[in-house]
Amino acid sequence: MVATERRTQSEQQREPEILDVNGFGGLYGRFLLASQTPESEVSTIINPDDNKQSEPSIATISKIITDKRDYNPITQKLSTSERQEAWKGIEFEKAYESWKKQVTEAINKTTDEKRAETIKAISGKSALDFNESDADKLYIDFCKGKSDTTTFANSVVSTFKTDGNVDLAKIADLSSDIQWFAKNLFGKETAVAVSKIIQLEAEMTNNPNKVVRKIFADKQRVNELKPAEKEILKSLYGGLSAGKTEAESKEDEVVDYSSLIGHTIQYQGKKHTIRDFKDNRIHIVSERGSRRTMAIGELEKKLGKVGSKWKIFDKDGVPVSFKANETKDEDIDPAPWDQVDN
Repeated sequence: MVATERRTQSEQQREPEILDVNGFGGLYGRFLLASQTPESEVSTIINPDDNKQSEPSIATISKIITDKRDYNPITQKLSTSERQEAWKGIEFEKAYESWKKQVTEAINKTTDEKRAETIKAISGKSALDFNESDADKLYIDFCKGKSDTTTFANSVVSTFKTDGNVDLAKIADLSSDIQWFAKNLFGKETAVAVSKIIQLEAEMTNNPNKVVRKIFADKQRVNELKPAEKEILKSLYGGLSAGKTEAESKEDEVVDYSSLIGHTIQYQGKKHTIRDFKDNRIHIVSERGSRRTMAIGELEKKLGKVGSKWKIFDKDGVPVSFKANETKDEDIDPAPWDQVDN
């Protein structure tokens, strides 16, 4: 009885763990190695097809434990692609105002307790009190000029740290909502990697020596990636379209823009003929001869929206179908890319 009580007490006092070393040990290992590697060499480490990674030296292990870890070079290419794709053809000022409104409205409508707790922890504001000025601050802190996933991860970890120790159980409990928050800043695929980075940094903050020993206990684990690890690395290595089959990529292609010249767009009962596509904009002329232009990305959204009153017809009057993408309230485009170098 006494032995059972002691064992139970010992289990209760044992430090919780949130790293799935069995499932993602290779991914964690590559993240740590890349965090200490010159940016020009990061692509080699995150290449999922490279299974000849060198065994880390004692000096490298020491740097991983003691030096600041920078994950931005790992996530930058993918996040840049996601942010540029989301706001393609839209002027930055308009994209930025749209993003602020989307984020603020989505947060204000939050009713889930865990998501509300996550919002409060990261932004410092309750879901109801969050406003566009708070969205401005998030953009400046984490998105202006680059996708600063390192600062974001460290900020999240610090939020749940008390007396030098991170509350791992709390981070595990809010993991999906933290990933949702990251998606709105950096992009959906990037947020998956950021979620793993936050888990990694949380445990590294509490006990870096223990984490490094576990991850690099099997010297070949970084070269024996599992399918889920490869999927994440494919996205990071190749950018937004990485990991998609040729069929999936074609499915994402709505139409060849040049083939639309001479087609007719109809909206609000009026018809406009497509004259040209240039500088990422569509040029149209009305039946009365008035001309106007529109960003291609904006046109795609209008034509692809479920139930849209915008229609497009070919030269013979046959409707041209666009793939409809029904957007959920929580599916917010990532922060717009301002292309400013810090």
